[in-house]
Amino acid sequence: MNRSVYAAAAASVFILAACGGGNKGVTNTPPVTTTPAVAAPPTTTLPPFDAIPGANSCARFGPGRDGSCRRDSPTFMADVDAVLDQLIRERPNLFENTGSGLRVVSTGQFYVAFLQKLDQRGVCAAFDGEEVGMKNSDAFNDQFHMVTSDQILRRGESSYRATCFPASFPGPVRGYPPNNGCTLPHSIEVTCGRERSTHLSVVDEAINQVAREHPEVFDFGARQPAEGWYRIVNTTAYDNYVVEAIKSKGYCSRHDGEELVVKHENAFSEHFDISTAEGNVRRGEGSYRSTCYPAAF
Repeated sequence: MNRSVYAAAAASVFILAACGGGNKGVTNTPPVTTTPAVAAPPTTTLPPFDAIPGANSCARFGPGRDGSCRRDSPTFMADVDAVLDQLIRERPNLFENTGSGLRVVSTGQFYVAFLQKLDQRGVCAAFDGEEVGMKNSDAFNDQFHMVTSDQILRRGESSYRATCFPASFPGPVRGYPPNNGCTLPHSIEVTCGRERSTHLSVVDEAINQVAREHPEVFDFGARQPAEGWYRIVNTTAYDNYVVEAIKSKGYCSRHDGEELVVKHENAFSEHFDISTAEGNVRRGEGSYRSTCYPAAF
């Protein structure tokens, strides 16, 4: 999504001649040449926002309106089946064959890829956290429930839920969270789920760094439930110092008031709860909460 802006300078040469009127002598003014400016090196500017998956097709239509929904005949069943066949073929890492059906290994990656594939087919689609709405006009939309509570993929008519008249999505546009000085564009998540953490070691080392560099935010003498789970005496400072320590390692990070959010790219972000209700540092596997796709800031 990066755009490159190139600046170039042009050189012009002007030759001026002046002729005298009182005698036959002619005085010529020497040519004045402007030295060509050195071309500025290319500069890379980041777009302020990453597009939400499905945004291209949905840009043609208006927002959702209140109406009524009923189980009818789905319009987009063929699109759903075709996209699922394509994902199973191209992204087999997203699925696990359980014998009784395909289990979706990463619901976040699945829904982002699903919306992107529908977008490529010209179908406006959005995920509301439970169902996927699909439309090609503002007159109506179909609703599909793609994954069971056990993360088993639904296929065929069993995934269809209802058709709404008029189209009930999209709802109010969510604002992009502040990116806290991150050099990546702003991003916003489609969905989040608990997976295996990628950035846990970065968070753990950041906490160790804060303990070394800012001992004033801890009470090391207080009894802790485990080694390294220091008592926090200034939670706000602790949260801010951990964020800055993570940023110093080349990652993007912010604290949303409840969880620490970390990303290294806009494909996903990870969320951590780094303090306990009792006021101690929380670390290790227990601090990880979820992974969001795309990144949540």
